[in-house]
Amino acid sequence: MGWVKYSTIGAKAGTDLKDSAGNLLDNDDVKNTSITLNAAGYLNNIGTQEKLKNALITMNTNGTLNFAGSGSGAVSKSGLALNYTDGADITGSNTAYDTSRVNGTTASTVKDGAVRANTGLDANGKVTTGLISGGVTFSVAEALAVRGGFDDLGSTPKLKTANANTALKNDQITINANGTLSGAGSGTPSLASIGGIVGKTSGGFGESLAGKTGAPYFSSAGNFSFGTIPAANGGTGITNFANSTHANANVTTFERNVGDIFWSNLSGNMTPAASSFAITITWRDGDGGSLGTSVVTVALATSTTLALATIAAEGAEDSSSMGAAANAGVLQTTTVTKNSVVCTIRAQVIDGSGWSFK
Repeated sequence: MGWVKYSTIGAKAGTDLKDSAGNLLDNDDVKNTSITLNAAGYLNNIGTQEKLKNALITMNTNGTLNFAGSGSGAVSKSGLALNYTDGADITGSNTAYDTSRVNGTTASTVKDGAVRANTGLDANGKVTTGLISGGVTFSVAEALAVRGGFDDLGSTPKLKTANANTALKNDQITINANGTLSGAGSGTPSLASIGGIVGKTSGGFGESLAGKTGAPYFSSAGNFSFGTIPAANGGTGITNFANSTHANANVTTFERNVGDIFWSNLSGNMTPAASSFAITITWRDGDGGSLGTSVVTVALATSTTLALATIAAEGAEDSSSMGAAANAGVLQTTTVTKNSVVCTIRAQVIDGSGWSFK
């Protein structure tokens, strides 16, 4: 009757239901290995053709699942092995971005910077708009123009000579009385250090003077010559001039031994004491030789008047005009002429006889 011994009819799992080895089976141990899942997503051998569906499983706003069996809880980043900042927007396409901060910088600041960069930079990151300094905007073209006008921008910028404006002036540079410059560095200017030839239109000769001898003169309009100045150009035309050889007989000069005479009578004292003077005039030619003499006498008539001036006979003069007698305070004038050269002699009496001194 062994079949009765191993019969499972009416047996209960966990109570008297045993496996072939006689081990007691509980509810979790009872399994149906004949139930399988086919490729269409259905279970075989379950007595129904109902297809397994995930549509009934839903997620609540708190992250828990409906109809997912027991033991399910809220979804968390640690449970999903994710690393992101709390509050970030996670999308299914992995295009998440931090809506509040980017590496500690607010998203609005990052956005503003991106807009500015897109406005002022090209695809290669080069500036396309301009530079601002002190409220003044320099366009890219202006900045490049400035760069093209200077050398040594990496050290001490220097204005290129070709770009220098001829109107540039430095009012700090002044010239001293000795010809040196103040405010223009060291050194003393000199004609020797100034090269080149000064043109005629600038007041120069327009040529080198090296090897030139004689006096410079205008030989024609705008042209210089050097040597003896011709008579037609205001010179003598004589290369070697000597007084003894080239004396001009028409030249007449004179000299006299006494100057003009002025007597003063102060309280009866006459000065000078002499009452008359003989004035000798010596006439000379261009070579200094004597052409004869003329002698004129001026004299007092009284202590307060002058007598008529006189001239000695047979004098060398060509003509003469004797000064008339004159009272005190009246200037007496005598002229003696030779070869159109005039010698003038003056005399006068100052009457102070009635003056008194204390």
